[in-house]
Amino acid sequence: MEVLLAGVLMIVVAFVALAVLQTYARTVADRATSENGPIGMTQSIARMRADAASSYAVYVPARDVFGGRNAANRGGAEFSDSG
Repeated sequence: MEVLLAGVLMIVVAFVALAVLQTYARTVADRATSENGPIGMTQSIARMRADAASSYAVYVPARDVFGGRNAANRGGAEFSDSG
């Protein structure tokens, strides 16, 4: 009887210790991601701005805001180098 009670107590202590370790691991992981989150976001924004600054493609929809056809009267040149 005493051995059975000791075994049950050891199992309970083991489960409690495991729960504490899991909670600690989750807390450490949350802190690591929350501290690096803004840095990662800043780096992502910088990469997107660098990509946008070096892009050459410009999307021109088939219709303008007034419903007119784009590029029909301009020969496909929406933007000119002359300003």
